Amino acid sequence: MASLMPSLYGLTNLTHLGLASNVLLVGGAKTLARVLGDLRHSLISLDLGGRLHAHNRIGAVGMKTLTAGLFWTPLQILDVSFNDLREEGSNSLALVLSIHTSLTEISLRGNGMGSPGVRSLMASLVKHKSLRVLDLADNDLNSDALKYVCEGLPQVVFASAARLIDT
Repeated sequence: MASLMPSLYGLTNLTHLGLASNVLLVGGAKTLARVLGDLRHSLISLDLGGRLHAHNRIGAVGMKTLTAGLFWTPLQILDVSFNDLREEGSNSLALVLSIHTSLTEISLRGNGMGSPGVRSLMASLVKHKSLRVLDLADNDLNSDALKYVCEGLPQVVFASAARLIDT
């Protein structure tokens, strides 16, 4: 991963970066945060998700590090599935999402976020009128977490459906 990053610095027009299932860990997340600064005007899709039993495992510390790089990108699609974010990582991501409202798709599958993590996440998504896909599968959500999702979704995802009912 470290050897790949210097070559990304010059690609200031890159629109999609797919680094799924590369076992980035915290070190890779730190390096990626620096690269994201160069992509702040072009990157619309970032895939750091896990697939086929291989995960990046950036964890809460890695997500906290990545937030600095994510603030200034025009991202529309973000996949950080299976990265072991837990509650703390979800809270760090929620901070970015409360400011960064251009996302249309977010995948947080398999991160063990728990009720407090989901609560902060859903609160941060209130301003996301363009969000169309929110994947929270495989997070062992309990009834409290489901309550936060159900309370937040009408404001986030179903805004256009409400307009259809009114007409």
